[in-house]
Amino acid sequence: MRLLALLAAFATLLAACGGDDAPEANSSSTSTLGDSTTTMSTETSVPSGTTTTTIETTTTVGPQQSVTVVFGSTDQSDCSNVAPVDRSVGVEFEPILGAFEELLAGPTPDEETAGSTSMFSAETAGMVLSAPLEGGDLTVDFEDFSGIIPNASTSCGSASLIAQLNGTAFQFVEVESVTYLFDGACEPFFNWLQRDCQVYENTTGEGT
Repeated sequence: MRLLALLAAFATLLAACGGDDAPEANSSSTSTLGDSTTTMSTETSVPSGTTTTTIETTTTVGPQQSVTVVFGSTDQSDCSNVAPVDRSVGVEFEPILGAFEELLAGPTPDEETAGSTSMFSAETAGMVLSAPLEGGDLTVDFEDFSGIIPNASTSCGSASLIAQLNGTAFQFVEVESVTYLFDGACEPFFNWLQRDCQVYENTTGEGT
């Protein structure tokens, strides 16, 4: 009788332990961060143990404005040849500042395929300090990127770089003149190009 009682108790214990291992069939979670909402759902198949995960992401982009960015051209018959491209920036940016931010980020692979070239790249992105416009006179101040672009001091290199900067500045009809600085001073910028400090006048009579 004692043996039968022990066997019965052991069988009851096994049944109780087996009930805790049943897997949950479905689970889901949703997280929201700012303007981006990500939804993740997980489904578990029983008894095969196969799991399928679906991720859906929705990103909200704020209002945009169009600016023109002027890069160099692969047509090297003239070092000053340029290749304008359209870019979009948030309306929270001043258009002139936004255009120079896009210029210093360099051309995209698609723009390069279409014929754009530039000394600016991801390495110079974000190096615009300010671009105030006062009475038609624009001053664009950069962090010193001369160490990133060492070959701009050549005759062709400097002509191409100035053409890109001036082309980007003079798309705006309100810009009558422009000069460029490194960290608040014109001498480091123009010495890098082996030139004297200079103010460039808008002689095109054009703009946006």
